[in-house]
Amino acid sequence: MQLQVITPDKTLFEGTAKIVQLPGDIGSFELMENHA
Repeated sequence: MQLQVITPDKTLFEGTAKIVQLPGDIGSFELMENHA
């Protein structure tokens, strides 16, 4: 999947990712390409 991580000032990352893991209120969660 294509991923952009941006702030109000600049782009921190722009490229391809297989998995994105993010913090949540009750633990981390992952976004995976072609998964619901």
